Formats: sequence, structure tokens, C-alpha cells
Amino acid sequence: MTLELLIFSVVIIGRFLVPFTILRWPLAGVFLSIVADATDIMVFEKIGGPGPIRWEDYHLLDKFFDTYYLAFAAWVAWKWNDKLARAIALGLFAWRLAGVVLFEAIAFGTGELVRPLMFFAPNIFENFFIAWLIIQKVRPGFVLTKKSALITLGIVAAPKMVQEYILHFGFQDQTWGFLRDNVFWWLY
Repeated sequence: MTLELLIFSVVIIGRFLVPFTILRWPLAGVFLSIVADATDIMVFEKIGGPGPIRWEDYHLLDKFFDTYYLAFAAWVAWKWNDKLARAIALGLFAWRLAGVVLFEAIAFGTGELVRPLMFFAPNIFENFFIAWLIIQKVRPGFVLTKKSALITLGIVAAPKMVQEYILHFGFQDQTWGFLRDNVFWWLY
């Protein structure tokens, strides 16, 4: 086994196993899953690519693993006592899932990565999930009302929509380059 294949295998196994932590420690687990998601590209850039597959193919696998860990979070949200928080979380997850399925179907059928499509199916679920867990830690027993739900959604959706716009409308390489050179420089 080559070193590249070994590293690729470790990354894939990590992306597969880390989301299980969400079931035991939802907040810590989702943060670990986000770190695993962000780290894979840095590792692959360091070794010159995602081992045995092309970058384009890994992008599709990455979308699968993103949805995979979000499904663990959705499972946790399914059990929330607050009916409104649960409905919002599961609705946001379903919206993202529908966008990912459409994205993957187009990519699989045409070979094209229609990145702007993901802007219209943003991952607001993840931010809402994190926000609700933090709210529950800070104010146990807090019950979401329509007003507090709208405020929470506005707070979590605004930065996510900016991020989705940057990522999916032509700035991805510039954004990643900036992060790599100014935030993760110590890895390179």
C-alpha cells in the first residue's frame, strides 16, 4: 500500500467514524465532524491529491460525507423535545438534502459540478443545530417561539448565505487560498 493510499484510507475512515460522536456528544461531535470535513482537503493538498481518485470525484464523495454527518445531527434533532426547534431543524436538513441529491444527480448524469445550485440549498441546518444546542446549554428549558425562531434563523442564516455565495459563485479558490495562506499556513 502506498503512503497516499494509506492517508486516503485514514481520511475516509475518519470521515466515516467521527460522526458517531454526534450521537453521544452532539455539540462536540458536530464540531469534530466539521474539523474532519475541513481537514481532508488540507491533508490531500499536502500529499498532492486524494490518493486513488480524481479531485472531481472526491468532491462528490465529500458532499456524501457532509450529508452523512448531518444525518447524524438530524437524528439527534429528531429527538428534541421542542417541537418547533425539531420541525425547523428537520425542515432545514430536508432542504439541504434535496439540494445535495439534485447536485449529485446532475454531476453524475452530466459530469458537471453545478456549484451555484448549492447556494439555493444552503447548509443552514448545521448552524441552526449548533445554535439550538448552545441555547439549550445556556438556557436549559428554553422554548422556541415563532418570534425567537425567526430571530435565531436570521442570525444563523445570514452568515451562512454569505459563505455559500462566496463558495459557490466563483470565489472558492480565492477563499480557500486566503484561508490556507493566512489561517492554516502552519500546516504548509
